[in-house]
Amino acid sequence: QADFDALSLPAFSYQREGRPATITSYRQAPEAMFDDAEAALLWARRALEAALRAQKAKPVRKTASPPASKARR
Repeated sequence: QADFDALSLPAFSYQREGRPATITSYRQAPEAMFDDAEAALLWARRALEAALRAQKAKPVRKTASPPASKARR
C-alpha cells in the first residue's frame, strides 16, 4: 500500500445504486507500467507477493465429506 500512496494512486471507486462506492484493496495502476516492461514486471511481482501474503493469512477451510451412505455407492 505504501507504494501506491507514494505515487498518490487512488483506491478503485465506482457508482453503486447511484452512490459512489470505494474498494480500498484495489488501487489504480501507475501509468508508467503500461509503457515500460520493467515497471510492469515490478508491479506484477508486487501484486503476486501481496496475493500470496493474503492467501497465507487466510485460515485453511476443511471440505465437507460426503455422507457415508453416498460414499459407498
